[in-house]
Amino acid sequence: MKAIIIKMIFVVFATSLMAQNPSITDITVNQRTDGSVLLDVYFKLSGPGSSYNIALQASFDGGASYVPIPPAYLSGDLSGISPGSNKHIVWDGMGSFPDTYNTQVKLKIIASVSGGGGNGQPCPGTPTVTDIDGNVYNTVLIGDQCWMKENLNTGTRINGSSNQTNNGTIEKYCYDNLESNCDTYGGLYQWNEMMGYSTTPGAQGICPTGWHIPSDAEWTVLTTYVRSQPEYLCNSNTSYIAKALAATTSWNSYSGICTVGNILSANNATFFTALPGGILDIDWSFNNQSIGGYWWSSSPRNASYAWNQNMNYNDAWVSRSYSNKSGGLSVRCLKDN
Repeated sequence: MKAIIIKMIFVVFATSLMAQNPSITDITVNQRTDGSVLLDVYFKLSGPGSSYNIALQASFDGGASYVPIPPAYLSGDLSGISPGSNKHIVWDGMGSFPDTYNTQVKLKIIASVSGGGGNGQPCPGTPTVTDIDGNVYNTVLIGDQCWMKENLNTGTRINGSSNQTNNGTIEKYCYDNLESNCDTYGGLYQWNEMMGYSTTPGAQGICPTGWHIPSDAEWTVLTTYVRSQPEYLCNSNTSYIAKALAATTSWNSYSGICTVGNILSANNATFFTALPGGILDIDWSFNNQSIGGYWWSSSPRNASYAWNQNMNYNDAWVSRSYSNKSGGLSVRCLKDN
């Protein structure tokens, strides 16, 4: 991976950060004068490989920190790019950072080996999946894994003061007992209900046919892959991946560099679109909507607890933890291999 910094004050300069292949040179940046605030970025890509992916990161504090630019605001030579001159990317700077964009921004261009990854695209052959209630979910390919792009929202709502039971009916909690919260954030499920009362990691549980509840190991595959991709890292820190997975809406704001709540428009480079659906605690209280998202795995820790993944608005990382199986957490389904 080769990274180049360019400072856009209409006079462009480039500084090489490392001497590894592939390399990016001959960079020019032009800001359009048609009122669109689009930037045309041209560069030369060199390297021994036949195909590379290109990503951009931006700094608005003089290069002290960098955040990924969401792919939705980029177009041009971004994926599967062969080495050569006059490669071209168009960046909608104002659209991606409406509150912070200015002409003092520094831009980091990153080239990484192409192959897999999905780049936020729907899963090949499976752009959507439908649950037992007829709800339709978009999919996203990240690495070699095909994920639901939204939290699961299947079942009949019950009040958050009652346990979900093995009665032949899928039951869900909606935050504050409001169905509208399930429509936005998905349902919250106790572990046994989610698992369909199986205890086997990777069980289908309440997921659609051909899909399953991701195991703790499969969640680790996801986070490991994201950490391995320079374009998904904030400030080039392999621990700072939460922004790349978190949605651009619904999270509380926070000023800390690289945290989920800092510059929400820079989130979701992976298109995983993680939302802060909160949790139903074991004392039957709903907590942390807009603050945190918590997702079950199908891997038990012991008879009373199971592993989960979570992220919070004021953190930059994704945390692996465990929760009491009686709590209500969000669910993502993963397509069977």
